[in-house]
Amino acid sequence: MIHWIAIAAVSMAVASMAHQLGFVEKAYAVCGDIAKCPMCTTFWVTLPILVALGCRPLEAVVLSFAAAYLSNWFGLLLWTLSKIYDELWQRQRRSPLPKKSRKPEA
Repeated sequence: MIHWIAIAAVSMAVASMAHQLGFVEKAYAVCGDIAKCPMCTTFWVTLPILVALGCRPLEAVVLSFAAAYLSNWFGLLLWTLSKIYDELWQRQRRSPLPKKSRKPEA
């Protein structure tokens, strides 16, 4: 338990110092630039996940670059599916559903 308290205290001190020195604002600005690029976002999300799961660093970098490249094709697929969905939705909205004819009963 004391081990985790020490880690929490050190983490708090590091985060507070980084905030006071302006490092957090700079990191926020850089992350904002990264978030604008889908390939960059994919790379930086994939890399730490692979490393955390035990992938060797060089393999993690190569796989992250591959994932970033493939994210363009995946994005193109999502864009195409979105266009198809929009077209089908517009078609459905233009043609109303057929109404059931009610015949008067005698």
